[in-house]
Amino acid sequence: MENHPTKTKPKIKAVVFDMHGVVLKIDLGQWYRYVPYYAYLISDKLAKILGEHETPAHKQEKLDRHLKCYNGWDRLDTGVAEIIKSLKSANYVTVALSNMPTDHADTNRMLGYYDNFDYTILSSEVGHSKPDRRIFNKVEKVTGIRPENCLYFDDFFVNILAARAYGFNAELYTHLFDSPKKMRAVLDRYGVKF
Repeated sequence: MENHPTKTKPKIKAVVFDMHGVVLKIDLGQWYRYVPYYAYLISDKLAKILGEHETPAHKQEKLDRHLKCYNGWDRLDTGVAEIIKSLKSANYVTVALSNMPTDHADTNRMLGYYDNFDYTILSSEVGHSKPDRRIFNKVEKVTGIRPENCLYFDDFFVNILAARAYGFNAELYTHLFDSPKKMRAVLDRYGVKF
């Protein structure tokens, strides 16, 4: 009987999280309720394209409307937030990686949603969006951790495939169908102890 070496999984040093659909729960029922407010924000972006200028009062009104909308449909998944805190306490590097528009990113900062991450990499700030491999390269450069030592959670399969093609360990996770219990099981399967 031949002795075949078993392939060992690389040691995970960083856990990378998408925001919407993974860390943040999207309440679709509430989202539809706030569509009229969000339409106002979209029309505001169109006004900028056409060259209209914002006054300070208009900027404040836009922010107030955005906060009302955003807080109406996005909620921090407290179970996932606890996992992130625990990972950080256990000396794993934690990264938020998201195709987040600037206005949402600003709101998330104000609400403290990025506070438990060691690094926050947002497409609107780095100029690359998932599934572009350059955004995964940015994670590697910023953290100094090789892709095979990263575990990534995202709710879009195309992003999972792109992350795997870059060399990340990547798992599909969405709050609509999964729970923090499943995330803990996946982390355990990869040998992540916290």
